Amino acid sequence: MNNDPDLVGTVLYFSVPRGGKMSPREIIDRTYTEARIKGINLNSFSTSELKTFMRERGIGIDCSGLTYQLCERAFSTLGGKDFSQKIVGIDGKHGITKVNTSCLTSPTNSIRIARLEEIKPADIIRCRRGHHSITILEVNVLGGEINLVCAHSSDGVAALGVSIFKIKVLSLKDNIFRQKWTETDLQGTPYNWRLVQDMDNKDGIYRLKIIHDLYQNPQSSNPSIITRGN
Repeated sequence: MNNDPDLVGTVLYFSVPRGGKMSPREIIDRTYTEARIKGINLNSFSTSELKTFMRERGIGIDCSGLTYQLCERAFSTLGGKDFSQKIVGIDGKHGITKVNTSCLTSPTNSIRIARLEEIKPADIIRCRRGHHSITILEVNVLGGEINLVCAHSSDGVAALGVSIFKIKVLSLKDNIFRQKWTETDLQGTPYNWRLVQDMDNKDGIYRLKIIHDLYQNPQSSNPSIITRGN
């Protein structure tokens, strides 16, 4: 997360506008605004240069901001309405700027998913003692093998920022952190190894109650696809 309290005092910490909870449109608009102010032509930038430009100005999205928006998209795809008013944030307030990983996965908002075979798209992986969240985008089952497509935003991984990666379930008896992850940290070590070293008994898989209710009574004919569309 760009505003992760664990990174205060390091070069990775930024005071992110709106606490890292900007929408994709807001991120694009702010990036172009900053470029105009500096007289910079972003069209000449490589992907790496663009990332550096944005990071230096604290433009981006943190892990809970990304999870919130992905879950909001899933909720809408499943036929739900008024997502922001149904998620209880810090101090009982509502809205994307009032949430973090801990409150999204709290008993007020979520239920815990104990069995890996029950995972569904839009489930949330709570990790790092509630300081980080990963969102499950797709659940692919073929020949009894479960493969997950996940997304998160982190400065502690090789991709530096928003990243999509896969988790292959090797054993239904082990927890999600002991499966095969393709994501790696800055040293090239599997990211889940790092998570195992910094976890508590609340870390695991969660599902927002309002999404769980819609899975029980689906309003959409295609609830599994949450990242498609414009």
